[in-house]
Amino acid sequence: MVAGRATVAILGWYREGGKAGDVDNREIWLAETLVELADTPVAGFDHDAYLAKLTTRLAELLGRAEIGLIITETAAETRIAATSERMRDILSFELAHGEGPSMACCRSGQRILNQDISSGDPRWPRFATRARSAGFRCASALPMRRHDDILGAVGILDAQGRPFSDTEISLAQTLADAATISLRHQSALLRSTRTSEQLQHALDSRVTIEQAKGMTAARLGISLGEAFELLRTHARRRNMRLIDVADDAIHQRLSLLSPVANHQTDRRATSE
Repeated sequence: MVAGRATVAILGWYREGGKAGDVDNREIWLAETLVELADTPVAGFDHDAYLAKLTTRLAELLGRAEIGLIITETAAETRIAATSERMRDILSFELAHGEGPSMACCRSGQRILNQDISSGDPRWPRFATRARSAGFRCASALPMRRHDDILGAVGILDAQGRPFSDTEISLAQTLADAATISLRHQSALLRSTRTSEQLQHALDSRVTIEQAKGMTAARLGISLGEAFELLRTHARRRNMRLIDVADDAIHQRLSLLSPVANHQTDRRATSE
């Protein structure tokens, strides 16, 4: 669906004034970009590199603009990426002061298009002043959202002040949508992988403890319940993890007293 909308948009772009001979190259560029943005493996995934890639592709698409991303993963974690240091400075300013088109877009999930900031903007006076001093005249922001889930925003600042066309905005939004879907899928897959690893670790630990119980019970001629109490008591006294004590018991690195001897030792320690 995303690729289909983008193909229609790119063809419309060239009907509006592009060179027909370049259509195939642009379609190839778009297809390669969508595939690139869809490639988010869990193993070795570099979040910052991916965001940098997205800003680069958007800058290639929009040409004259500088691009920045504000990604609000959680309330305590926010990432930014930008095509230039001055764009990064503007994004940092927006975050610090809580105002500007990108921050407004993050909160509302709605587009902000072609806002003239050359003479100030009453909604974001500090932002407008800072952006003008950096040489920008026009600001836009596109949401990175999937249904009601807002991941962040794409900030677009332009020094020329010429509004972007509907087709340019549509294409940029398509890339932002594709990246949003990929990032959310990657996050879901990462959570699933971590959960699976935790469950496997818990299962492995349980198997090890059960094996240690059986071996300890057989060595000392006691019940499984008594063997477990010996292992647990040993772990508590030495401030060790039960799994580590169990592993030591399995590999015969641990000498455990019988329940009677332990009880007598405890009584002697108490009387002393």
